[in-house]
Amino acid sequence: MLLSELMEDFGIIIEDKRTDSVTLNKKEETWVMLAERFNGSSCIKETRDKSQLKTCWKNLRQTQKRMRQKRGGG
Repeated sequence: MLLSELMEDFGIIIEDKRTDSVTLNKKEETWVMLAERFNGSSCIKETRDKSQLKTCWKNLRQTQKRMRQKRGGG
């Protein structure tokens, strides 16, 4: 999935646990860059804004976590 591939590049910043203002601003800038790359992909038919991509990423992570727990790995 394209979002997962993009998170390989941007995930270090986005998944940072710090909550200071500098880090939060950097995360927002990173989501904007990620959305631009996502929407610039040739396989995307409908554009998504950063809030839609954030929600999608959150849902993907929760689904993966539930799957790991069902298999006994989490």
